[in-house]
Amino acid sequence: MVLNVDELVSCINAVRPVEEVIIQKSYEILGGESRRFLPKECYYPETGTAATAVFIQFAGNQDSPPKITIEARPDGAPLASPLDRSIRLLKRVLPI
Repeated sequence: MVLNVDELVSCINAVRPVEEVIIQKSYEILGGESRRFLPKECYYPETGTAATAVFIQFAGNQDSPPKITIEARPDGAPLASPLDRSIRLLKRVLPI
């Protein structure tokens, strides 16, 4: 899917004022479930394609144009240690 940010903002702005749009791109290679892979080349930053998350913050009124932020995330997130994962699991299971 090709995402035109200006068009997205103008379409949403026609319904409700937008204060800010944050777009986060991740060039990490995804897929593999059900043996369906996208070509690795689709995730190279120079191609401009990536797994993308869009956060839209609505405004009370439209005094100024919306702030648009586009940022690239690093490949993969740091893994938590087994101890940290155990503590998070216990916090979800046990009422503290």
